[in-house]
Amino acid sequence: ALGQVSNWADFAVELGYADQAHFSREFREYVGRAPAEYAAWCAASMAKLMRRPPAPAARAAPLP
Repeated sequence: ALGQVSNWADFAVELGYADQAHFSREFREYVGRAPAEYAAWCAASMAKLMRRPPAPAARAAPLP
């Protein structure tokens, strides 16, 4: 599916890392989660947002 990484090692190399471990270590230091954990969290968050009803439109203030 769109936005999913099927091979983290290949993804790490595409980003210029020597290997997956180096990418994962730096990602975890910066984000606080492993790449796969973060990807799953993002997917779950997006799914929740897509199920929410749209917010009501804001009303413009009446003109003087």
